[in-house]
Amino acid sequence: MTTGPALLLVLAATDTATEPVGSPGLIGFLVTLALVLACIPLFRSMTSKVRGVQYRDHVDDVAAEDSAAEDSAGTGVAPRGGAASGDAPGRSGSSPAADAG
Repeated sequence: MTTGPALLLVLAATDTATEPVGSPGLIGFLVTLALVLACIPLFRSMTSKVRGVQYRDHVDDVAAEDSAAEDSAGTGVAPRGGAASGDAPGRSGSSPAADAG
């Protein structure tokens, strides 16, 4: 039974903590580089798409403000929906009570 303590001495003497278990090496570096290079055009494309959406949203806001300013200036243009101002869309100017009697 002397092999037990001898085995413990051998295991304690070997220092495996300082040896690298495994490193990505050249293959890992090349894969990471390929991913980075693939993402650069994707990010640039996404940035241009977001800028286009923001620009269109800004143009729509300006157009809505212009049309609201024209409507409030008294040009005689009916609001969207075609009804006279103050009427709910799809309803006539008379009330149901007036039609009944």
